[in-house]
Amino acid sequence: CKNTNYGDASVVTKPVTVYASDPWYPSVPDTMISHLVYKKLSEELLGSPAPLALNKKLGEIQVSKDYEVSFVLNPKEVGHSWRNILHFTAGGNNGEEGDRIPGLWFFPDTSRLSIKSSRQSDVNDGCNPAGNLPLHQDTTVTIRVAGAEMNVFYNGTNVCKNTNYGDASVVTKPVTVYASDPWYPSVPDTMISHLVYKKLSEELLGSPAPLALNKKLGEIQVSKDYEVSFVLNPKEVGHSWRNILHFTAGGNHGEEGDRI
Repeated sequence: CKNTNYGDASVVTKPVTVYASDPWYPSVPDTMISHLVYKKLSEELLGSPAPLALNKKLGEIQVSKDYEVSFVLNPKEVGHSWRNILHFTAGGNNGEEGDRIPGLWFFPDTSRLSIKSSRQSDVNDGCNPAGNLPLHQDTTVTIRVAGAEMNVFYNGTNVCKNTNYGDASVVTKPVTVYASDPWYPSVPDTMISHLVYKKLSEELLGSPAPLALNKKLGEIQVSKDYEVSFVLNPKEVGHSWRNILHFTAGGNHGEEGDRI
C-alpha cells in the first residue's frame, strides 16, 4: 500500500500515548502483538562536500533524546582559538538546556575535537576524544547519544564514551543547525559532507503480549518521518471495528495528532 499525500505530514511536539489497544474501540480477543518498534527516520542535512563558514545555517530540524549524528570532515589547517565545526542549538551558544544538542569545536592550535551535548543536569557535558584528526584526509565522525551514554566514533572506532546521559535533554522546539555557528570563528578551508541526523528507534514492546482494551504501553516523542514495525498474530475477528494499535497526542479522532 502507498499513499503519496504526506508532504504535509503532521509535526507533533508533545508526548504521544501508545495503546495496544485503545479505550475507544473493542480489542481483538486472543490476539498477540510483539516486537513493537518506533523508529524516527534519519535526515540528510548536507550531501556533497561544502566548506565550513561563519554563521552558515543549514536549516532547522526536530531532534530527539536518543540520536546519532554522522559526517565526513576534511580539515586543512588549525586556528589559534576555539573553532566551531557544527552546532545544533534550540536557542543560543551556551548556558541553557538545548543550546548544544550537539556542538563540535577544535581545541585551540589543534585538530582535536571537543564535543558537547546538553543533558538536564549539565548543559555543557560531552566527550573530548584524545588525539588530533589528520589534516588533508577524510574522517567519518559519528556521535551517538542513547541508552544513558554518549559514544564517539572515528571511522567506526570508538574513541570516547560518557556514561552520564541517563538525563539527556528532551528538546521539543525546532533546532537550528550551523556549520559553523555565529559565535566562534570557523576552520578555514575545511570541508564537511554527508551530514546525517538520525533519530534512534525505541522498542515499546518485546515479547508477545495480548491486546487489551485501554492497554497503555507508555508515552514517546514522535517525529514527522517515522517507521513503526511489529509482529501480529490474530486468532479471530470481531463483528465491529477492532483496535490494534493507537498512537495519539490527544483523543480518538478529529484533531491533528490524534492518530499518529
